[in-house]
Amino acid sequence: APLASPLPVPRQRAPASLRLCARRARSALSVRAGGRAPHPQGALRNLAADNPENKEVIRKLGGIPPLVRMLHAGAGSLAAQQAAGALANLASNTTADQDAIRDAGGIAPLVKLLSAGEGSAAAQHAAGALWNMAAGNATNQDNIRKSGGIELLVKLLGAGAASEAAQQAAGALRNLA
Repeated sequence: APLASPLPVPRQRAPASLRLCARRARSALSVRAGGRAPHPQGALRNLAADNPENKEVIRKLGGIPPLVRMLHAGAGSLAAQQAAGALANLASNTTADQDAIRDAGGIAPLVKLLSAGEGSAAAQHAAGALWNMAAGNATNQDNIRKSGGIELLVKLLGAGAASEAAQQAAGALRNLA
C-alpha cells in the first residue's frame, strides 16, 4: 500500500519585531552619508541573547551578512561595537550561526577589531564573538589562528584579570588551545 502523504506543516512566521530588525540590519549600510541610520544591531544583539529561536530567524532572514559588514566601520564605530556583540550572541552555542558568520567573512574583521586594545568595547565584543565562534568548531579555530587572532588575543590579556576584554580573550584562547 502506498504511504500516506504527510500532512502539510504550517509555516511559522517570525515575530514582526524580529522581522523588522532583520530587515533593518540588511539595509543599515545603504543609508547615505548625512542620513539617519537605524541601529538594529543592538536590537539583534538583545534578541539573540540566549534565544535559539531568534538566532535561527535572524540567520534565516539574512541578518548575519549585514552585521559582518558593519564590523568594517572600525573599532571607533558604535555600529561595529554593537555588531560584534550581536555576532557574539549569535555564535553562542549555535554551530549553524558560527558557520554562517565564518561564511559571511566575519572572522577577519573580528580579529582586526581586537587591535583596538583593551580599552575598546568593540575589541571586547570581538573577543567574545571569537570565543563563541571557536567553541567546538575546528574550522573556525583554524581560521582565527590563520587571521592572526592568537597574538591579538594574548595582547588583550595584558589588561589584567579584572578587565572584561582580558576575560573574553582568555575564553577565546582557551577554545583555541
